[in-house]
Amino acid sequence: MADRHAQLLVRQRLLLARAASILGTELPPIRRPWDGVYSQPLNGALFHRQQVGETPWVVTGAGGRGMTLAPAIAEAVPAELGL
Repeated sequence: MADRHAQLLVRQRLLLARAASILGTELPPIRRPWDGVYSQPLNGALFHRQQVGETPWVVTGAGGRGMTLAPAIAEAVPAELGL
């Protein structure tokens, strides 16, 4: 666990140094890093969709690809529902 944490810190420093060099300025310090967990469907689907009532649907589980997949999800789900 300590090795993994040290590796993450090294990667973080490299990324921050690269970003600072691209932007041409030092970056503000990271106050609180986020180490989250992304939900993903276990069946290989890109995201999960399920009807949870007479009309509402839940669409989730893009697994950290939400910003990338959002336009495709927004197009595909209503089309699948015939909307």
